Amino acid sequence: MRPNTLFGDFTQKESSSSLTIGNEIDDSKLVKSLEFKDHRDLISSYIYSLLRTLEFEACWLISCQNSDFKVLLGKKMGFDARWLAELHSRMHEKLCLNYVPTVSAAYAQNFDSHTQLVEEGAIASFLYALSHDLYKHLDQYLATTDAIADEPTYLTLKMLRIEMEPHLIKLKQWRDQDIELHSLASVPEMPQWTPYSAEAAIPPIPEFPGRSANLQFNPKSIVNHKSYADLVADIEKLRRFSHYVYVDVEIAAMEVCAKNIAAYRAMPLDFKLDMARQIWDEARHAIVMRQLLENLGASEGDYTYSAKVWKKCEKGTCLAERLAIEQGFQEGNALESNFLLTESFKQANHLQMTSRMDYINADEAIHAKIGNFWMNYLLDGSYEAYQATMEKAAELMNITLSSNVAIERSARKIAGFPDQFVDLLAENNEVYGYRKS
Repeated sequence: MRPNTLFGDFTQKESSSSLTIGNEIDDSKLVKSLEFKDHRDLISSYIYSLLRTLEFEACWLISCQNSDFKVLLGKKMGFDARWLAELHSRMHEKLCLNYVPTVSAAYAQNFDSHTQLVEEGAIASFLYALSHDLYKHLDQYLATTDAIADEPTYLTLKMLRIEMEPHLIKLKQWRDQDIELHSLASVPEMPQWTPYSAEAAIPPIPEFPGRSANLQFNPKSIVNHKSYADLVADIEKLRRFSHYVYVDVEIAAMEVCAKNIAAYRAMPLDFKLDMARQIWDEARHAIVMRQLLENLGASEGDYTYSAKVWKKCEKGTCLAERLAIEQGFQEGNALESNFLLTESFKQANHLQMTSRMDYINADEAIHAKIGNFWMNYLLDGSYEAYQATMEKAAELMNITLSSNVAIERSARKIAGFPDQFVDLLAENNEVYGYRKS
């Protein structure tokens, strides 16, 4: 989604400061001052720290059981991704053709030695220690750089430091111990350097997501409304629906995207940032749906969960198929359905939910666009391969290649669906009917 940052492919580079192609291009000769180079290297180390933190958070978001902690991680991942994108872009503004994020070997050991953390308190303690060290180290950059000549970086890091504060407060509330780490500021006189690698250690990727003890599994769906008008007119049906969307859709979507980050680490940085963006969105959607559930007089655990969103994506045999299932079908087909749901909320005078659903619908279009973009990237821009992947995804889910309800072409255009594919959906709707009445 951000080709101006060169996708951030860190898997094939050997130098943190230069890119050589046929011995003709070398950016290392462009920088003349040690101060400039040192400050650029600091930005590289911040990117390393945030990137590996993001990957660890992805693994832990799947494994941890507490829903509140999952949402906390999801929101923090969105924060980390936003600042990764800012710093990555800034690196390319500093006479840099390409680079690999690099830190001291001692600092890299912070991650390598904490992959086995399991409990939320211990995870929060580690993330707090990492974030607090970065928070303090930003002062070093701000105090030593030229606030005029390097003003874009200065203002970026100043804002990053401010935005870190609420995340530090929340992590501090969850932590249960003090963890001592090697600091970014502690660099030996003769340091060894560790570049980012997609092969570096991460926590285990769970086969199945963790769930709170108050949530019981049942493969049978808890929703029982006949139509959206029926749904918004019946409090009990709306409770069931909001619990289902909260646990089985929003939280599960966070976990699906987290697995995409952790299991496909050789993908470009921009892919991880897009997945983290969706995780951030789903975390906010989870908060909205949980608030609706509680406003209706119910709580998490009053109903069972089915994990069907996670299970559907696990049917994908490659990343393209996973994206087709989640972003292509589940997010894409939800677009038209959600517009009808939003209209029903409006007709029932649920004004707050009408407004919130508009924001959610906008996010869903972004998620489908992300999926379509990266499917196109993985499939080398071939429409034939795209259609075949969507057909395979439908087969894996045992569904027809059609839409839930009548197609909304404007939304599909915004979401990046190829016109040929939208035409195919419309044709299949005539043959198979809509997947939902």
